[in-house]
Amino acid sequence: LGSLLSACKIHGNMELGEKVAKRLLESKDSDSGTYVLLSNIYASSGKWKESTEVRGSMRESGIEKEPGCSTIEVDNQIHEFFVGDVAHRE
Repeated sequence: LGSLLSACKIHGNMELGEKVAKRLLESKDSDSGTYVLLSNIYASSGKWKESTEVRGSMRESGIEKEPGCSTIEVDNQIHEFFVGDVAHRE
């Protein structure tokens, strides 16, 4: 269902996105991505109040968004970069 929710975001199908997110949240099989995608679906549709409410529900539930991450290989060494990470200055 997570892939379907992502497709709803890409194609701007807010109605189906709401239904899919509701099913995911009820199943307790959701993670921060469900909240973030639903919030982004609302924001893309100009429904800022609903977007803010979803983020509020996420905070109230104690769920935190996972930071973005990129990985590269340089000279046979793997380097990971996280949003807000200051370990790699260059």
